[in-house]
Amino acid sequence: MRVLIFTSSGGTAHDAAAYAIEAWLKRWDPDGEVLVEHVLENASVFTRAGVALYNWIQRHGPLMHQIYWRVVEFEDVTKPGTLLAEESSRI
Repeated sequence: MRVLIFTSSGGTAHDAAAYAIEAWLKRWDPDGEVLVEHVLENASVFTRAGVALYNWIQRHGPLMHQIYWRVVEFEDVTKPGTLLAEESSRI
């Protein structure tokens, strides 16, 4: 088995999930090869700086992070083709 896991250190949840999957796969197949790759940090100086800025905002400006997150989440629900409300049917 050979597995490549892409992650980023934006916050801690991404890395935690990646390393948990890595540990589980190594336990499942001790002879397998599992590699965790930090895509954004290794892509360029700009993406590495973006991750660093995001992490700085999370640590030092939690209110800014809340505003940022609300904007990002709102943008997700307003994309074309996104279902904002669904009529439920009763059986």
